[in-house]
Amino acid sequence: MNTKQVMDNMESYGFDDLNTKAYKKICSMIRRGELKPGQKLVQEDLAGELGISRTPLLQALNRLSSNHYVENIPRRGAFVRVYSDEEIVSLFEIRSMLEPMATSGCTSFSPADFSTLDGMLADQKTSVEDPDAFDDTDFSFHMFLLEHSSETIVYEMLRAFSVLFVTERLLCEPEKSLADHEAIVEALKEKDFQGAGERMSFHIKCGSKNQLMRALEEKRNG
Repeated sequence: MNTKQVMDNMESYGFDDLNTKAYKKICSMIRRGELKPGQKLVQEDLAGELGISRTPLLQALNRLSSNHYVENIPRRGAFVRVYSDEEIVSLFEIRSMLEPMATSGCTSFSPADFSTLDGMLADQKTSVEDPDAFDDTDFSFHMFLLEHSSETIVYEMLRAFSVLFVTERLLCEPEKSLADHEAIVEALKEKDFQGAGERMSFHIKCGSKNQLMRALEEKRNG
């Protein structure tokens, strides 16, 4: 199973193909910065770009709103949600505590699951020179671990704020992220679940809160 198939499986959650297509595309555009914080999402333009009608688009926008990517403002429309630097740092710190816990809970992977993870790592290795492609494979890697963790409450909490996975792009170079991912998978294969969680903690922090603040400042002034 390749990365695209994994993302298709993860993102469905009972939505039909058109809803899922719209959700994934807009989600990716927000994470990549193609749609900027505060930007209005013009339904006609998005529907035309995605090749869908307004009904599945509206359903996708509602889902994006519930997952905190989009803010619906009465009588004005849907806008890419704006997070303050302080909010990003706070949510990043919450993620740095919760996701290692979820990774330590990945105790029941089958050979097929490890095959999927190995395929993701191979996809990441071929996309280290393409930030957008690597961002997609990075996101699917983290979501796969979360979805397969026994810590289901933690998973639901983090999925609700999956928009904050964009902070990793501010902190880690693709080569560093790939090396961290390989170490996490190796620990899981060795059934060193505590070690996998510790490696995830190191990976997410990838520096410090101060480093994140500097990255946000550079992004804002750049």
